[in-house]
Amino acid sequence: PLLWPLGLPTASSPAAMRFRAAIDSLPEHAVVLLACDIDPASRPELEPMLRTTLHQLWSRHARVVVVSVVPGGAALADHVLEDVVAESRAHGRVLERGVDYLDLGYRPGGEAVMTLLARDVQAAFPIDHHGEPSSQAPILRGIEGASGFALLVSLSTGAPGAREWMQQVAT
Repeated sequence: PLLWPLGLPTASSPAAMRFRAAIDSLPEHAVVLLACDIDPASRPELEPMLRTTLHQLWSRHARVVVVSVVPGGAALADHVLEDVVAESRAHGRVLERGVDYLDLGYRPGGEAVMTLLARDVQAAFPIDHHGEPSSQAPILRGIEGASGFALLVSLSTGAPGAREWMQQVAT
């Protein structure tokens, strides 16, 4: 265990700085699609990134819609999402499910789900992680497909992952 700071310099990579700049450039209350395609093997690496990303997005007052096309991703996303929501509440900021964030959970189908989401979010994820109709969530008002989101963030290490999101959604 590390008992005292070593005083080693730390520097952010150019990719990390561009990611932070993309978040910082979001308009207030922008709706962001967060694809949490994390499997158990990548959890130690990506869970801290997910927590930090949620904190950074909410510091900009962004609204976050979380999806997963990897079976384990939804459970991890839900766990982290609820933790960060509780942390925010403890610091005086109350985040409302369906308004400030929406956990749409896991949907099997990989790239086919991504393609459907690109056209129609509610067809791809008709119910949220809590069994509520996604069509009732205020956060999705005015958003039909992926082009309605201000930013797509993909946290993944394998396939389907960032590459497939770019191929199916961003083109």
